[in-house]
Amino acid sequence: MLRTALPGVGAAALAMSTVAVVTAPDRADDPPATTAAASVGRTLADQSSPAATTAAPPVSRSTDVRPPLTESRTVQVRGKRFVVTALDVRIGPFKDAAVVGEVTKGKTVAVTGRRDGRYAEVVYQGARRWVRVDYLSTSKPKPKPKVEPIGTAPCATGSDVEQGLQQNTIDVHRAVCARYPQIQVYGGIRGDGMHSQGRALDIMVSSDLGTEIAEWLQDHAAELGVTELIWRQRIWTTERAGDGWRSMEDRGSATANHMDHVHVTTGG
Repeated sequence: MLRTALPGVGAAALAMSTVAVVTAPDRADDPPATTAAASVGRTLADQSSPAATTAAPPVSRSTDVRPPLTESRTVQVRGKRFVVTALDVRIGPFKDAAVVGEVTKGKTVAVTGRRDGRYAEVVYQGARRWVRVDYLSTSKPKPKPKVEPIGTAPCATGSDVEQGLQQNTIDVHRAVCARYPQIQVYGGIRGDGMHSQGRALDIMVSSDLGTEIAEWLQDHAAELGVTELIWRQRIWTTERAGDGWRSMEDRGSATANHMDHVHVTTGG
């Protein structure tokens, strides 16, 4: 599901000239606005009403505690955006917020213009919710290319790297080798992490070809048993596929940050 160029839109790009007004429940677990866009992203339904001037209860970031509904607010919808990968819809703008739904690739969501960190506010099933802003786009994503068979034959460059690897990892090696014969070097068994279990493969590449390979492995994760990809200091997992690629901390070197290879973990 990774795109060759990860789409991203800033807070300003979320604003649209056409403004539609809808009424959506305002939940106590929605966080307060933290950006300038928040002040224009929604208005009180009745500023003269006592309910409109009553402060909302404190935000709880626990996924196990859901305060009751409070007052409704008028939400200004400032346009729609395409979703470029399947996205989890959360009750708040943080990774541990409860997931209440999913928007599939190619669908559109109504955006309000509010943004909090890496999350954008949307209207989902009549309620104010949050999704990762990185994967919203003004352009409709291109359809997947025609499905091509996945290579299973031993690599022409040899199969020494397959010694000690689990079957899924061997499948990844042969599939990538068949599709990208220009890749000549792979890393297999070594003494740390999933590599020691034969469940990890390093595909040695430092150019943008690595992005294409990572994207292709995402699209074929189910067939190949891929559970995790790391590339250019970002991580993608099947368990949290709805969050897309997530940034990683700086580990101090190009190799440790996976700038010179795509790391693949499989189910074995």
